[in-house]
Amino acid sequence: QISISGSGFNLVEYRRKGILKRLFVTPLQPRDFILGLVLARLVVCLVQLSVLLGVAVLFLGVTITGNLVELYLVIVLGTVIFLSMGFCLGSLAKTQQAILAIGNLFIFPQMFLSGIFFPIDSLPEVIQPIAGLLPLSFVANALREIATNGLSLLEILPELAGIGVWLAVGFGLATRLFVWKEVAN
Repeated sequence: QISISGSGFNLVEYRRKGILKRLFVTPLQPRDFILGLVLARLVVCLVQLSVLLGVAVLFLGVTITGNLVELYLVIVLGTVIFLSMGFCLGSLAKTQQAILAIGNLFIFPQMFLSGIFFPIDSLPEVIQPIAGLLPLSFVANALREIATNGLSLLEILPELAGIGVWLAVGFGLATRLFVWKEVAN
């Protein structure tokens, strides 16, 4: 939620403040601009997640049975997916209120359909195949398998393949929807 709302909100704010108009006259490519913003937001998200994970392990007695480095790798990949999707939504939204509404329309169905609150198996059979293809489903399953079941990256290849597809889709859409010429008008 932080990734989608934050990155989309930043893009809308940059557009509103005229920062994007100034960047339009530079030789900066859209993919480089988006990649730079994704990396900057990624650092913030990783610090926040590290604090949450640290509190869970140190004070709440949570045990991570899998490899912590592999867990963080999946966290990084998942964060990049949702940061990219946030930029997609930020390219579509024209105001701060619009990005919050569009972001929530993207976020909340995934939270309820991706096995975060309820197992996908408990959903109606018609919805289960769709729910299994959502980006949050792949990320949540991969994190769950590493953290609670102690599986390695080699043992969760289907989830990693889904994450890879969503990475390509998210970043591809983010760079495709972000057009400098529309920003300059």
